[in-house]
Amino acid sequence: MNHAFLNDYNEICHNEVIDFVQQHIHDRTLGYEEDEHCQKASEMLLELFECKDAKVQFFIGGTSANLTMISMLLKHSYEAVIATKQSHIANHEGGAIEGCGHRILIAEDYKGKICADSIERICIEHMNDRHMVLPKLVYISNTTEVGTVYSLEELEEISKVCKKYDLYFYMDGARLFSARYSLFNDIHFKDYAKYLDAFYVGGTKAGLMLGEAAIIVNKDLQKDYLRHMKNKGAMLAKGSLIGLNFQALLTDEFYKRVAINCNEKAMSVAAFLETKGHEFMVRPESNQIFVLMRDTEVETLSQYYDFADLGYENKDSKRKCIRLVTSFSTTQKDVDEFMETYNRIFPNK
Repeated sequence: MNHAFLNDYNEICHNEVIDFVQQHIHDRTLGYEEDEHCQKASEMLLELFECKDAKVQFFIGGTSANLTMISMLLKHSYEAVIATKQSHIANHEGGAIEGCGHRILIAEDYKGKICADSIERICIEHMNDRHMVLPKLVYISNTTEVGTVYSLEELEEISKVCKKYDLYFYMDGARLFSARYSLFNDIHFKDYAKYLDAFYVGGTKAGLMLGEAAIIVNKDLQKDYLRHMKNKGAMLAKGSLIGLNFQALLTDEFYKRVAINCNEKAMSVAAFLETKGHEFMVRPESNQIFVLMRDTEVETLSQYYDFADLGYENKDSKRKCIRLVTSFSTTQKDVDEFMETYNRIFPNK
């Protein structure tokens, strides 16, 4: 079975990352991210996002980052987070947010992106009824869970609603670099620090061994966040490992090269599938492709490639939606072999 398009984290890391870490493999440092490697990586991140007064904290993975950050931002059990139905926290984090006693309020979305007017409707409804939970935070991811990217205008509109209703604005940046170098993007790094209270920068899906870097911009949220990390079991004793990984990611714009690679390869695969008459659940904008195929085609293709089968388009449809994902390690050979395999198994397409 070929796993080339299963996800963007099914290899340990990029060769350049392992080479960089290997140079420091026997360094003796302080633990719990108090070492010089984490300090250097923090400085590089703050420079990239142009937010020198922000605080950086490293996490092992995205769920750990989301759980710790959101539960820190929501001070009371009656406070809730607003997100889309596709959001990672509402689907693939095992009820971690609900486990902390906080409800997730589902807002309407457009192509996976949360709608600002839906946030406002939720706020009006809940804030006028003291018997309901109180919205306090808006969660987005960029790229979204369906691979689309926010525009700067959309980011500004959401920020405006958050300020109007005294909501924190938080972003899951698991695929932030893919979003940044999407052909459909107009958001710069500094814009995230301008409009968000906190966000995390994804390393796991950008070629690192592991790790995400949370950036806390809002100064009112910076006090005691280390205690909160410890309380949630999110503090890594060997923190220097993540610091080294992020140094590798941020050196010589390595992040840009891997992001452009995964996006370009995805666009090539998407263009090929379109020539074969396939439609998409949403138009591909980054490294995730959600393509519609007849169920018989999905069954045939699954004998050669491993991918996410998201089920039928609707209850009456014979078409399924599958997800193909390109990564830092996807090569032109991978793309060419996929096309060759497709042409061989579907000779009449």
